[in-house]
Amino acid sequence: MNYRTFVLGLTLCSAFATAIADDLPPGLHGVPRKVCYEFADSAGYQPVAVIYQVSGGEPYPFVLLQNDSCVDQGYKFNRVKLYWVPKSVLGGGWPGGVLDLSIFLRDSTPILPLTNDGNVASNYTQAPDSIPQVSERWVYTIVGGYTAETTVEKCFGATATSPTSCTLLNIDYLWPNSMVLPARTRTASPSLELVQVQGSKIRVRIPGQTATLRVFTLSGRLLRQMRIASTHGALGEVDLGMTPPRGSFVELKQGDVRSVIAVGSR
Repeated sequence: MNYRTFVLGLTLCSAFATAIADDLPPGLHGVPRKVCYEFADSAGYQPVAVIYQVSGGEPYPFVLLQNDSCVDQGYKFNRVKLYWVPKSVLGGGWPGGVLDLSIFLRDSTPILPLTNDGNVASNYTQAPDSIPQVSERWVYTIVGGYTAETTVEKCFGATATSPTSCTLLNIDYLWPNSMVLPARTRTASPSLELVQVQGSKIRVRIPGQTATLRVFTLSGRLLRQMRIASTHGALGEVDLGMTPPRGSFVELKQGDVRSVIAVGSR
């Protein structure tokens, strides 16, 4: 058997296997799933979704994620992987949205999914014909080097464009104790600063008037909120009366100016 015949044989086998995999088992119907992403501010870095294609098309197309970006993975058996990439490396992006994977992997850090066996959910699932499910929307929250779905919406009805009802599940995860988050703090003003979170003690710097201190989870569930008096620009300490759980956010806000720390960061 020559090389050309061998390659042709592999191609035909692959096409045959894919055709079989595309067939739905009796009693099931396909359900499109939209997969979206949310993440905290991260100075100097941007999350990127890379699509690993089963066959055909451009190699390794990528999507620069913005908050609430939804990625179309194309063919349902394609896989999506996520990376933190230095913005200095991204520059203007790769021409045509196609990257040199060796250069990309050298400079990036994988974002690891905590669920679904360490994989990002696909844009496609199945449901029994007895359940009139027509669509899903999953929102993954990215914190540091980890991500997990934090809201799952399922819609039911005759068509995906005009469902008759939807259910929404909000999920909060216990992040692993071994997780170390990089420091990702945004301070819009040097005079308002969330300096440190250590146990229940919060060190802050607040100019002029009072500010609001909040602790909230990945899915936005509020755990604690309190008003803090001005420290007149000096360093002050506040006792929250609780220790924020790993993976939650502590926010100090005064008007439109805020400073945020992801708990567990160094």
